[in-house]
Amino acid sequence: MAAYKTRVAISFVLVVILIGGGATVSRWLVANKPDPERTDVAKLPPVVEVHRTTRADLPLVFTGYGTARADHQVAIAAQVTGQVVEVPDGINDGAYVSSGDLLLRIDDRDYQRQLDRARSLVGDVESQIAAIDIERQNVDKMVSIAAQEMDIARRELERLTDLFEATRASSREYDLTNRTYQATRRVWQNLVSQREQLDPRRRGLESTLAGRRADVALAELSVERCRVVAPFAGQIDTLNVEAGDQAQMGMQLVSLMDTQHIEIPIELPASYRPMVDTDDACTLTVESMPGFAWQGRIARVAPSVDTRSRTFAAFVEVDNAEQATPLTPGYFVTASVTGPTLEDVLTVPRGAIVSDAVFVANDTNAIRRIVHVKRNVGALAIVEGELADGDLVIVSNLDILEDGDDIRLGDTTAQMPADQSIAITEATKSTGASR
Repeated sequence: MAAYKTRVAISFVLVVILIGGGATVSRWLVANKPDPERTDVAKLPPVVEVHRTTRADLPLVFTGYGTARADHQVAIAAQVTGQVVEVPDGINDGAYVSSGDLLLRIDDRDYQRQLDRARSLVGDVESQIAAIDIERQNVDKMVSIAAQEMDIARRELERLTDLFEATRASSREYDLTNRTYQATRRVWQNLVSQREQLDPRRRGLESTLAGRRADVALAELSVERCRVVAPFAGQIDTLNVEAGDQAQMGMQLVSLMDTQHIEIPIELPASYRPMVDTDDACTLTVESMPGFAWQGRIARVAPSVDTRSRTFAAFVEVDNAEQATPLTPGYFVTASVTGPTLEDVLTVPRGAIVSDAVFVANDTNAIRRIVHVKRNVGALAIVEGELADGDLVIVSNLDILEDGDDIRLGDTTAQMPADQSIAITEATKSTGASR
């Protein structure tokens, strides 16, 4: 046991000696390492990318977003209560219909009976008015005859009055003539009074007739409303009833949309309101459908600006009859509206402007040129100042450049063709604007 412990102690001492010796040798090698040979490397000028300026006409394009919707869409509701007794073949979701096509028919028998009764009452009142008119004609004739008889009796009374005063006629003859005159006068007065009573009666019947005719018109309208027809040519979005269903007044029966004419409300920044006008051309695209595009025009522009978003609404109309592929309602589209063309302008990338100046590559040096920004146009700025057509404007490493620094030229960015449109801005994304 003692021999074993002795061997372990000796092994431990040997390990410690080896580790210590190795460390000492490593320190000696590091301390005596020869210094590396040093060489001086020349610092190269920075490599810069440049943009060649071009003075040209600049068509502007305003970008907005919106959701396509049918220009004309209506939810047709029941205007009468009754059972749906007919839905023609072919009338279902997605079907195309023409204006006036029958969509469905509601049982109209009760409304037809109401119409018959209302027409009967109209006929009754009309008969009463016709009877009054006949009675009026007869009374007029009797009044005329009575007036003639009264006139004859009056002249005879006047003649006998003269004779009686001249004692040439007896009082009996005078009294008899006077009674005849008074009798004819009473007959005439009674007939006139009878005729005067006919007018109020006729006016009362005319008022009643107007009410009866209104009842007929209402009953006719109820019968007509039992036939639900398409108010315009379009496509059925949803049909909510089937034959045998009970339709209640106000219940939505059919949703119909005009898929030929599509409207897209888009929102644009308020600052571009003076440059957007009706009839401006517009190109529409859908992000998930590369290769497809639709052409439309601005139909109208909202008269006011939203004070919260500082945007205004423009309404684009698309005629699907003129498109290779119809634009479907519900698509979220990007609308590029062609605005006015800025003539003969000089543009530079906006990022190239530092403290109202740009750096121009002049052979192997960067020269600082003062510029004045007239208008920012998307990623470009329209400028004036110490810059000429064709100058190479530096667009990289601007944070380390000073006036006169040496540079090396890298890529020259493609210049903007004169006929290429520039998107001014991307308006706030929106699913639509209010009408």
